[in-house]
Amino acid sequence: ADPTAAPVSPLIDAVALGWMWLSGTLAVAIGIGSRQRALLRRLQPLIPRGDRSFLSAAADGPMLVGSWRPIVVLPLAFEQDFPPEQQTLMLAHESAHRSRGDAQANALATLLACLFWFNPLIWLAQRCFRFDQELACDASVIEARPQARRAYAQAMLQTQLAGQGRRV
Repeated sequence: ADPTAAPVSPLIDAVALGWMWLSGTLAVAIGIGSRQRALLRRLQPLIPRGDRSFLSAAADGPMLVGSWRPIVVLPLAFEQDFPPEQQTLMLAHESAHRSRGDAQANALATLLACLFWFNPLIWLAQRCFRFDQELACDASVIEARPQARRAYAQAMLQTQLAGQGRRV
């Protein structure tokens, strides 16, 4: 080190760290926002079903979309691919997400991920949080309709396989 060099001020280090944090926060927020907008564009056009749900040719499976006024988006062939009992169960699952406030909770979790982007545990926590939401909705559907366990499991399996481009 050069003995004649002026020492670096801790204030300058704090300012530099603040700018790095803010840059990272904005970059992550812009990335997440652009992916969300791309998903919404890809789902267009949305065809109303009349039961507060919509059909989309781009949807791989049922999903709740949006944070403030979430809507259920279903695959275009939803009614052809699933028998009525499975349709009811899958809509109950998405309705459980809506009534539990999962969309709003995910928006908050995303905000926290933007703020704490530098911590790898936030990304793991967010993934676990969403997985727990899915399990909680599954449990509420099965609890309300215990006789439909098999039909629900078949619907979930078929949805997962369809998302991978496979058929049951």
